[in-house]
Order: sequence, then structure tokens, then C-alpha cells
Amino acid sequence: APAVNTLLIAGLHYLALREESSGSFAGMNLRDPASWTRLEAAADRLLDCALSEPAAGRRGGDRPSAG
Repeated sequence: APAVNTLLIAGLHYLALREESSGSFAGMNLRDPASWTRLEAAADRLLDCALSEPAAGRRGGDRPSAG
């Protein structure tokens, strides 16, 4: 979970900086409070997935095997 937290915090920090400099990122208006509501909901979903029980046969940080 610490790595997931690091990535989420870094991403949100970057978006906050983009809000000040250009106001948008990937088509999302970062000066619109509704966009931040959507981003917060997405971050919550990502954290829920990252912190939930791993799938059967997989440990938490393992990548799925190819094919």
C-alpha cells in the first residue's frame, strides 16, 4: 500500500500544479470543482482496489503472469 499511496499522492500533487499552470490535464478542467470531485472518487476506488484482499493465488504486490 505505501507504493500505491506514493503514486496517488504524486499524481494528485502534479494535477494541483497543473491546475495553477494550465488549468487542465487530459481534457479535464482542473479549475472546475466537479473535476476534483471526480478525481477524488477515482482515487477512492483505486485505494479500495489496492487495499482489498488479493485475488486467490496471488500475493498483494505480484504482477499477474502473462498468458
